[in-house]
Amino acid sequence: MELLISDTCILIDLHNGELLEKIHELPYSLGIPDAIIYGTFDDEPELNRINAEQIIDAGFQVFSLDSDGLLEVFEIYNKYTKPSLTDIFGLVVAKRNNAILLTGDGSLRKSAAKENVEVKGTLWIMDEMIKHDILDKEYAAKSLNKILVEGAYLPKSECQKRLEQ
Repeated sequence: MELLISDTCILIDLHNGELLEKIHELPYSLGIPDAIIYGTFDDEPELNRINAEQIIDAGFQVFSLDSDGLLEVFEIYNKYTKPSLTDIFGLVVAKRNNAILLTGDGSLRKSAAKENVEVKGTLWIMDEMIKHDILDKEYAAKSLNKILVEGAYLPKSECQKRLEQ
C-alpha cells in the first residue's frame, strides 16, 4: 500500500474541512513525522488546534528519524531556506520511505521536487475521497468551503471548478 506523509497544513485543512476522521478510509497508509505530531519545534502554532490523539485516531502512523535522518534534515534545511524545519522533517520522512509528501506549502513543494519526492495536496486528497466513494460531491463542496473560509491557500481556479461540479 502506498504511503502518504502529511505536513502540518494538510492536517489543518483536513481538520477544518471535517475530513480528518475520513482520511483513513483511503487505500493508502498514512504517516506523520514525530516532530510535527508532538510539536518538537514550535514553528507550526496552527497545529495546536489538533492534538496528537486525533491524528493517531485518524490512522496516521508516527515516523521517527535515526541520526542519519536527522543529519539529512539539517542538510536539506540549510539547502532550502524557505520551508520550516518542521516541514523538512516531513520531506525527509517521505524521501526515506519512498512516500508521497502531502503539502500545500509552495516552497516545500519546490524543495520536494528538487529532492525527487512526489507531492500531492488537499484537492488531490479530496478527489481521491470522491473517487473511492468516501465523499459525495455535495459533502466535498461543503468541506472545501470550510477549508477556504479558514484561509487555506489553494488554487482558486481549481477550487472553483470543484465547487461548480
